[in-house]
Amino acid sequence: MNAPDLRSPTLRVLECTACGEPVWAEPSGNELALHCGYCDFDDLRALTPFVVAAEASRDAYRDQRGSRVSRKVGADLSTPEGISARASAGDLRRALKDARARIAELDDCEERIRLEHRVVYCASVLSNILWKQHDALRARAVLESALETAREPIHRALVLVRLARLAAFDGSIELAERWLAGVPKLRVPEISTDVRVARAVIARTRGDAKGVLDALGAESTDVGASRHVAMALRVDAHERLGDLREARRVYRRGTRGSALAFGAAIGTFELAVRTRNRAFVHGVLVIGVLVCAVVAFGLALVGSYLASVGVAALALLGTIIVKMV
Repeated sequence: MNAPDLRSPTLRVLECTACGEPVWAEPSGNELALHCGYCDFDDLRALTPFVVAAEASRDAYRDQRGSRVSRKVGADLSTPEGISARASAGDLRRALKDARARIAELDDCEERIRLEHRVVYCASVLSNILWKQHDALRARAVLESALETAREPIHRALVLVRLARLAAFDGSIELAERWLAGVPKLRVPEISTDVRVARAVIARTRGDAKGVLDALGAESTDVGASRHVAMALRVDAHERLGDLREARRVYRRGTRGSALAFGAAIGTFELAVRTRNRAFVHGVLVIGVLVCAVVAFGLALVGSYLASVGVAALALLGTIIVKMV
């Protein structure tokens, strides 16, 4: 089976309806003829319109009475009920399959919106897991399949900006721009943050570290699930500009909000390697100093004065080194 060209701006990559493995083809109009090389299943799919009609998204805003979004369409990608924040790839796939099966039985209603959110959340998290495993093909397929499920403009926007981000990280600026061109025009802060992050990744791919910072704008404007990726990109940009001190400062700010989410973002996309390594060494040294201090205190209690002095000296030396790192 020949590998697809993931940088092609026209190729579509989805998941096989029968087995869930990636399938790909060039579309013919709004139809896509697919053949699965894993299970030999042939499928003809009618693709959803790439760009949502302007009237469907023009007035979309969560607080605007009478809009589609007044039906509580969330843009924050909060963890859905019944799914663990630390769900495995297998758990996410099962949740995706179940949600899609239930959506197929529904029309336009509140329950469908809730299930769409579930699909977009699971697809986004699963895509990040696959990307971290260097499986760009499946990372993209799960997102494109979610795009075919989503009807709500906000849900489609959330998927499209993540597809743009992956394309840019993979080096395909043309494809990233194509995905961004399809993002519905929404006055929603989370979507604005997502778009800025995608633009920043495009600038990074071009080798423009200053352009990354310009695209991201002020930290105070970062909201939603992508705010941690935005902070990670800032660290990376300062590092690439040679300002390692500022990179460390931004890194520390990133860990203060949600250390786990920030660490996942900066690690998944392999950003700011030097700053991350330095932070790791710093953490190891801090632990070493604490251990030495505890040992010195324990030795002093049992009367081993010289030994406690020696260990305390090591702790002091470690403290000095920590300050220098």
